[in-house]
Amino acid sequence: MSLHHRLLGLLAVGTLSLAASAQVHLNEIYLNDAGTDDTEYIELKGAPGTPLTGYVIVYVEGDKSSATSTNPGILKGGWDLSALSIGPSGYFVLGDALVTPAPDLQIGATNTIENGSETFYLIQSANPAGITALLNTHVDSPLGSNTTLLATLGTIEDSVAVVDGGVLDITFDGALVIPAFGGTSDQNPYRCGDYPGAWDLVNGLAVDPTILPPPPHPYATPGAANENLCPPPPQPGTAYCFGDGVPSAFTAACPCANFGAVGNGCASSFNANGANLTAHGTVAADDVVLDGSGMNALGNCIFLKGDGDNPLAEVFGDGVRCATGILVRLRTKALNAGAASFPDSLDTITLSARGGTPVGSALTGYYTVYYRNAAAAFCPPATFNAANGYWITW
Repeated sequence: MSLHHRLLGLLAVGTLSLAASAQVHLNEIYLNDAGTDDTEYIELKGAPGTPLTGYVIVYVEGDKSSATSTNPGILKGGWDLSALSIGPSGYFVLGDALVTPAPDLQIGATNTIENGSETFYLIQSANPAGITALLNTHVDSPLGSNTTLLATLGTIEDSVAVVDGGVLDITFDGALVIPAFGGTSDQNPYRCGDYPGAWDLVNGLAVDPTILPPPPHPYATPGAANENLCPPPPQPGTAYCFGDGVPSAFTAACPCANFGAVGNGCASSFNANGANLTAHGTVAADDVVLDGSGMNALGNCIFLKGDGDNPLAEVFGDGVRCATGILVRLRTKALNAGAASFPDSLDTITLSARGGTPVGSALTGYYTVYYRNAAAAFCPPATFNAANGYWITW
């Protein structure tokens, strides 16, 4: 049986079930507003309906006003979320009474979240009450160090630290540090465009959007999507082998002149723009993920890797393919609204390992993703199509 027929058989299989991700993350923290701090909040992002059983949010004091100060390391705030869950919006907000819209968990009226240098944690524990019982006590371990005992009490699912410019201040447990704005006041940290977006290291949420000088500061958005003022992250590789008909060294001729939109694969019977393959992550961290979109709404797609490149491309179903040489079928993935990724939260292997391209090997992988296009009359006789190509040097 040919490779094409084997792949078509897999593509015809019904949609695979998708397990809901139980991951929950810190998404936005508003601790410093104009005037009285009466609209402070902490926002989580997760799958709608996710139970927060065992989840605790805490923060640890980091301000050290002098060499003899013993303030750093004290657990200053903590909230057990065990009886609650992520709402239908995918957001959960705990905050002051004046937060609008009303928070899912009201934690006080004013000055509930201390300004200053703090390290914030989202922890999942079998004994959340045991963590909140440590409020107002030292959790730095050893005493006076920049590590805490919190990791021994549960799993640290997420953490982030803010600093207010104090030269002796401490952050804990290797948390990402959001620098002080202007060197004198702590930021209100937020993730660019929501998790999995990165924390913005330049622009904190606006204390007062009417008076802050440039750079522009995003508005606080409790219970709603974050703004995104982060620069786009660098791509781990390069898109190529387009089916868009635009003259370039990387454009291939679609078999039925069914050219897609610029930067995509050839058009399909249901998407005149064609499918797109891109990637995110970094090679050095070995966390690169291939992202396919613009495919059929349901069914399956197949991520494919070759160890060679045919710059002239070859006809591949209703599309074209440049990946050649030894072909590795990386994974068959269920499509959700025409999109899929590999690896995703269900996978236990990295892209580099699955494709046999170890980080640091300088090997190049040539990738594509293809999908079923059952309308045989669209571009006969094939009944599948492919996105553009993407290459990564490992």
